[in-house]
Amino acid sequence: MTVLPTGTPIDVISGGLREKAVTLIYGPTGCGKTTLLLKMSKHFLDQGFKVYYIDTEGGVEEEGLNVIQAYSLKMQSEALKEVAKNVSKLK
Repeated sequence: MTVLPTGTPIDVISGGLREKAVTLIYGPTGCGKTTLLLKMSKHFLDQGFKVYYIDTEGGVEEEGLNVIQAYSLKMQSEALKEVAKNVSKLK
C-alpha cells in the first residue's frame, strides 16, 4: 500500500492518504474539512494527480477539480460508486 503525503497536517497523523483509494473526511460544521480538502486537492493537482471531490453542501467550485454535487445519501452512494469504479480502472 502506497501512502501519499498530502501537504497538510494529515501527514503527521497518518503519513498521508492511501493511493487509489476513496477517502471519507467527516466532522462537525466549521471544523475545517473544506479548507483541509481544498489544500490537499491543490497539492495533488500540482503533482499531476486526478482529484474527485464529492461536495455534500454545495460550497465548492474550484478550477481543476472534478466536483460531484451529492446532497442526499442516495446521491452520495451513487457518487462513491462512480468514483470507486474509476479508481478500480487505475489498478
